[in-house]
Amino acid sequence: MGTSSFVSSTAKRMESTSTSASSLFSLDKSTRSALFQGKSHYYYENGEIDEDEVGDYLSNSLLQGMDELQRTSSSSSSQSALTFECRSRRQKKPKYVFVLVGLPAVGKSSTSSHLIEYLSRQPSTKDLRCEVYNAGKVRRSMSFQNLGLLSMRLANDSSEDLFNPKNHDKKELYARITLEKLLKDLDSDECDVAIFDATNSRVNRRRFVFEEICSYNQMRNKKICITPIVLQISCNDHDFFKFNVHNKAFNADYYDKPYEYAVRDFAKRLKNYHLQFTPFTRREFGQLSSLVQRRGLDHGVFCFNIVNAGTVPTRDDNFGVLPVQKEQVQTVINLVAQFVEHYTKLFGHSYVDSVNDFFKNEAKDGSKYLSALNSVINNEFLEELQGSLESNVEGN
Repeated sequence: MGTSSFVSSTAKRMESTSTSASSLFSLDKSTRSALFQGKSHYYYENGEIDEDEVGDYLSNSLLQGMDELQRTSSSSSSQSALTFECRSRRQKKPKYVFVLVGLPAVGKSSTSSHLIEYLSRQPSTKDLRCEVYNAGKVRRSMSFQNLGLLSMRLANDSSEDLFNPKNHDKKELYARITLEKLLKDLDSDECDVAIFDATNSRVNRRRFVFEEICSYNQMRNKKICITPIVLQISCNDHDFFKFNVHNKAFNADYYDKPYEYAVRDFAKRLKNYHLQFTPFTRREFGQLSSLVQRRGLDHGVFCFNIVNAGTVPTRDDNFGVLPVQKEQVQTVINLVAQFVEHYTKLFGHSYVDSVNDFFKNEAKDGSKYLSALNSVINNEFLEELQGSLESNVEGN
């Protein structure tokens, strides 16, 4: 299926199941968004975050009466390709939230930068203002930079280890603050495309994000409406994974730490994340699509996947529901579909070259880093991570 026909795919029916909400991201049942109650979050009010720095298919209920998601060319509309009518019959400005899903060291942040660069090159989207809202940056700002530290403080026990499952609520708080900032900037018309760069590892958190977007879209006094797009990034190539871990050893958390310590500490972090991570599936997409439909919103919802820097075809795992006034968002969605399908050719090829060069140079220079990597990121470790993921999928 080519990218031009992505949004005309025939949707398969799958039964939807309910989703629990037991974390900090338990769902707010009120119509009005929990993040828009009249004042900003405490952390913004008290200046503890530098705002310049915070940067399977559709379910039966959704598909009743919809045998096929038909595509209509944007050229057939007399309106702008980037505006559409909402249910209130008042023209609202469309905006987009990309909800990234993916474990650490799979390329989420790099893909975000590439997506922004790609959209800026296209005549129809070059004027869209794109911003990345990175939960890791918020976490660093709040956990050590505001304490006058230059890097992450060493954890003496599990209570001090932010990435231990025991401290799950702390990470959820950072993500929630990041989401609040994102929605605040969209609402104040400071950006048009917002990328929520976080692992978004749990079903409950992703549900919360969609609940917040639905709540915002239901506010009749707002001048914009938001289309959510899940962009799941994954990596199961061992060489890619090792290379990514290698690069993580030099990030803001570890820049002043010994290389082998950084690798071992990040490997421990990876284990904890894998214990908590549930991949985004077609079934979950159907549930979230049903949520959008039940809330009476017709702004569309989409999901795309990029695997191993685009070297694995994913067109059968990319799906979406066009809004009623579908022609006005089709331009952006088709561009995103093209970006995903041709990611390796557009951007991923340079990454693949870098991976190959790394291992070639390591072999030539006497394995300056590879021995430390292989001692930690070995087959036993990788099998353990995969086992954690499989258990999480079976449990949901």
